[in-house]
Amino acid sequence: MKKTALECLKVRSVSNPFDFKKYEDNNSLSLPPIYKAFLNTYYIGSEGLIEGEKVFDNSFKRANGFGNLTYESTPNVILYNFIDISQVSFLMEYMFEKTDKILEMNLIPIAECFGQEILMVGCGEDNRDKIFLETNKPIDYEGEEPRLIFLSENIFEFLRGLVWEVNIDKFPKNLKDTSQLYRNWGEDFWRVREDIPDNSSSERSVK
Repeated sequence: MKKTALECLKVRSVSNPFDFKKYEDNNSLSLPPIYKAFLNTYYIGSEGLIEGEKVFDNSFKRANGFGNLTYESTPNVILYNFIDISQVSFLMEYMFEKTDKILEMNLIPIAECFGQEILMVGCGEDNRDKIFLETNKPIDYEGEEPRLIFLSENIFEFLRGLVWEVNIDKFPKNLKDTSQLYRNWGEDFWRVREDIPDNSSSERSVK
């Protein structure tokens, strides 16, 4: 049960284009061209990312996602949410100290990942549109693992490698097997059929 990240993004209406000139003038920043195309194609931020699949959880009386957006080339990269572009300047000041060399690399944060890691896009001549992972290492880190990891040449290449995968740890307690799942007409989430005998000897599985 896999979906690409492109299936989990809300498409921006043609009547609501992104105002790049206003944003760049207000932030003294020149966004890279391919990332601009991404911003003009999809909504981002809390409203933009759609759960790949959701299931209604009776315990909380709401439908919750039961999967992760994982980058297949680097499995430990799990994306939580794309950052609202209007929050970038504030986050740069909040996340990085003024002496941090990251601030000299012409990078801006674009998404939050598992482990407080940050996805970043290059805005300079030598890294334009390239996607990196900032691994939340301290600025004086001297270990062997790199603090900044190159992931892809641009945001669309990254999205093609980002897939939604089932995480059984996020299943509601009453879901033992995906054969219990069903949908009512018009609903965009799954429900759990309760009238299936519980086979305590079988493990939770994904078919």
